[in-house]
Order: sequence, then C-alpha cells, then structure tokens
Amino acid sequence: MTIQELIDKSILDPSVRDNMDGTYSIKIKALKENAVRSAQHNHYYILECDVCGETCPKRIGYAPKLKRTYCKKECFSYMQQEMNERKVYEDGWRVKDSYHGYVVKRIWDDRYKGEWVTQHRYNMEQYLGRKLLKSEVVHHIDMDKTNNDISNLWLCNSSQHQIAHTSFNTLCALGMNRPIQFGFNVETGKYYLVN
Repeated sequence: MTIQELIDKSILDPSVRDNMDGTYSIKIKALKENAVRSAQHNHYYILECDVCGETCPKRIGYAPKLKRTYCKKECFSYMQQEMNERKVYEDGWRVKDSYHGYVVKRIWDDRYKGEWVTQHRYNMEQYLGRKLLKSEVVHHIDMDKTNNDISNLWLCNSSQHQIAHTSFNTLCALGMNRPIQFGFNVETGKYYLVN
C-alpha cells in the first residue's frame, strides 16, 4: 500500500496527522458495514521500500518486526525471490540464522529422526563412524563456520575449545600491529605465529 492509497482511505481533514514523533495517524473508515465503530485511528511509520525506494506506511504494531520493508505485492515478490539472503548448498545443506551461521540440514533417518543437524558435527560423526557425545565440541580451525571439510575440523572438549579461541584472540590483537600468519597445533589446541 502506498501513502496515496492510505490517504484515499482516510476520512480526516487533513487526511494524515503528524504525531511529531516519527509516526502518523490516519483515521480509516470501518472495513465492515455493521462495525461497532464507524472509524478507527491507525498509527503508521513512514518507511522506504527496500526494493523500489518509494515511501510506504507500515502499521506501528508490525513495523519493528520487519527485517525488510516493501510497498506492494510486486516488491514483496521480488524481495522473496531476489533478495533472500539464505544460502543453500548442495544436498539441502544451508546456513540458518537461528543456528548462529552454521550450515545445517534436517535429516530424516533412524538415527536423527528429522532433527536439524549441523554439518560440522555430521561430518565429524561420519569420519569417526560414531555419534558424537554432547560433551564433544567440533572446532573450525580457520574460524569459518561454512568450511566443514574434515581437514578444517578439530574434535575437542569445551575447555580445549575455549583455549583455542583464547589463543586465537590473543594473536589477533598482536596481528593488528604487523602482518602475520597463524598456524594451528592439533596436539596443544593452540594457534601460533608462523612468521
């Protein structure tokens, strides 16, 4: 819906009232003929469409929940098809925000029974030939959550995992002052300076 379409529905004079707090009130005729009230006040933010750039009103109750703003169905359709940030890999693996950027897939078999499984833990289980314990952690050596090659994965416990991240963060602080390269020791679980 565009602003003009909203103004056309309005029965206020002037049609749109500025609330002086970044919102606008518009009095709208009741949608049902035998409604209890003949009109209602709706409060809107005026936002910019992420697809076409036109300004468009969004009800205050809905606007904060929106990650993206669109003004009409065509923009919404384009946004769903072209601007979708979800990255899908081969065999149904994909990056999911609710899993903090890890690559996941829902696996339907006797072992997982439709659970969402992270690819790094799945690859480690396939490599070891057994299911991982809850206490076991799979660390990404290059810190890239989407690089789930077995050569980039290190099996450890939570304290070893913390040591690995602490040593990496320490080296990152040193690297701010000079160009350095890092290595990873799978025996100690620590990062070290190559040069």
